[in-house]
Amino acid sequence: MSKKKEIRKISFEELKEILRDPFRVIVEEGNTTHICEYGQESYKVLERVSLSSEAHKLIKHLSTNNIIYKSKWGRNIVSDIPDFATFYDIHRGDIYGNQTSDEYEIAESLGLAEAR
Repeated sequence: MSKKKEIRKISFEELKEILRDPFRVIVEEGNTTHICEYGQESYKVLERVSLSSEAHKLIKHLSTNNIIYKSKWGRNIVSDIPDFATFYDIHRGDIYGNQTSDEYEIAESLGLAEAR
């Protein structure tokens, strides 16, 4: 009998650490969450994780208020539904569009901003 691998639950502090890494993002697809590595037109699923309820609420709130960036991932990991996966990242320069000064200040105070 094979032992099912337990899915690691990550806190908001761990989530921030992942988002600060320029080569990793959080990808949500339905009720599954993955840490993915990306760059140079390639991507790789590193680990399936679960967000603590605090981290899940905060990531939704922060993306809704443009403190962090949220967009379609462009490929699915587990689903057949087109454009179902969404990724979260911090704003990196103007790659994802601009943040207002207020949005940037909040991101910076949370440790979720690159230097301008």
